Amino acid sequence: MSEFIIVFRETLEATLIVGIIYMVLIKNSLNNVLKKVWLGVVSAIFASIGIAFLVLNLKNTFGNNSYQALFEGIFIYLTAIFSAVDWSAFSFDFCIIRKSKGTILGR
Repeated sequence: MSEFIIVFRETLEATLIVGIIYMVLIKNSLNNVLKKVWLGVVSAIFASIGIAFLVLNLKNTFGNNSYQALFEGIFIYLTAIFSAVDWSAFSFDFCIIRKSKGTILGR
């Protein structure tokens, strides 16, 4: 049940983000970019499924439980590193937009 809740939450977040991007593009009359947004959504879904199969197959190839625990530990650290890089990039972009006082956004 906990896996279902996590997947539901992540799907809801992704749907909200794509919906926000979609509405901003429509509001700014950038209808020619919408095809690329949907191409990105579909490719992200296929990439996610492919990586999930790859990770599960790699995890199942390790027969020993200690190797499986090591594998999970490595992926936890990789996830933390990628999250930190993503967070720092987002906060850096936000600082640039804030310091420019809207000139980047065309205001």
